[in-house]
Amino acid sequence: MKKSVLVLALLLLAAMAFAAGGREGGAGGGAGPDGYPSRPITMLVGWAPGGPMDSTTRAVTVVWERILGVPINIVNMPGATGWLAYEELARARPDGYTLAAINLPGVYGFLNPAANRTTNMSNFAVIGIAVTDYSTLVVPHNSRFRTIQDFINGARTNVLSFTHSGVGSDEDFLLKLVERAAGINLTAVPSSGWAEQLPGLLGGHVDSSGANVGKGYVSQQAGEIHTLVVFAPERSHFYPDVPTWNESGLGPDIINSTSRGVMAPAGIDSRILQFLNQTYNEALRTQEVRDNLLRLGLEPVPRNLDEINAMVRRELEIATSLAPLVWGN
Repeated sequence: MKKSVLVLALLLLAAMAFAAGGREGGAGGGAGPDGYPSRPITMLVGWAPGGPMDSTTRAVTVVWERILGVPINIVNMPGATGWLAYEELARARPDGYTLAAINLPGVYGFLNPAANRTTNMSNFAVIGIAVTDYSTLVVPHNSRFRTIQDFINGARTNVLSFTHSGVGSDEDFLLKLVERAAGINLTAVPSSGWAEQLPGLLGGHVDSSGANVGKGYVSQQAGEIHTLVVFAPERSHFYPDVPTWNESGLGPDIINSTSRGVMAPAGIDSRILQFLNQTYNEALRTQEVRDNLLRLGLEPVPRNLDEINAMVRRELEIATSLAPLVWGN
């Protein structure tokens, strides 16, 4: 009888500890400033399910929500290179309960004069950047182009097509940079994302595509595509046999990438913003998130708010300098 009472008492203490502190190793619901968070958080993702933005977001939030102690409900809002979600976020209350996945440089789409957007970076507060994913140029696995030199030579004598994930995306920036550097012209085929780009490649409808390492990694491993070049400062350890553009000698150096993370509406309490950054980085440092991202061809890089803000400003300057190439303004 005494043993049963002792077991019940231990179970009660365990339940009280869970309620007070959240899940093991985490902050727990209400552990932030003024009891934040006390209810589920909505995460807007401006891309279709299964794509690189969606996959990256889910790879992190599956652990982040455990640390926060409340569910993070992902709502996909594909369209306009993420801007349907960005505009929705800008209209949301800055209380920390509505967040959105961010893509740099896609979020700089407000630089496009034809879009007539009044929303810009002043409407947002970036919480965290999980990964920087360098660009690649890929072709179908059975393409006649086996090296980037083959492809550039082919583009100088034939009309070749290049599909990307939308006007103003990092792949659109890449297209303009490669055309300028190599002195070629490619026929641009904008798409809604990798779910549309890959079938186009495999079906022979397009000759080539932009694809970040993390976007094409699974397809590369499956033998569906052939990666010609990586636009990174050095070779990717995911693709150690694939040269960088800067090694090729085909034109001026090019480094191009997309960075993925999460942001809140401007005006969010600075204490909540700091809390979210700290817990987001805590998630990035877990082995579970690292393993999740490595399977996607990505590596997490935690950054504090000062580092993030400097990065956003630096990449905005680059995007602004390239805006005439991308949007013709």
